[in-house]
Amino acid sequence: MKEISQIEIYEALKVKLGENEAKLLVEYIESKKKEVATKEDIQRLEQSTKEDIQRLEQFVKEEIRRVEKSTKEDIQRLEKRVEKIENEINDLKKEQRRNLYWILGVYITLWATTIASIITLFLRIKP
Repeated sequence: MKEISQIEIYEALKVKLGENEAKLLVEYIESKKKEVATKEDIQRLEQSTKEDIQRLEQFVKEEIRRVEKSTKEDIQRLEKRVEKIENEINDLKKEQRRNLYWILGVYITLWATTIASIITLFLRIKP
């Protein structure tokens, strides 16, 4: 598309609007040209936006991978801690059972000794 010059616009409008009005309108159009985005501006913006989106997607993917890795490491550490605690609990249960058997053994021994002592006393008391 051929770009129309200011003079061509002015000449075309001067006939219909008059000299002053045509001049004012051309100046107004020129002042607004700077505010209007060109097709190239829009294409550059679109390309820049696409690149930004791609960088952002890459960043988010990397961040997700980093968080997943960190989370997996945290889970592994927690699983090891849980396993260690479970082992300690099992060890405590075993120790508790041993202590219970020891106390039961002492109790049975004391009971048997007491019964034996009572029987011995009764045997000695017989007339």
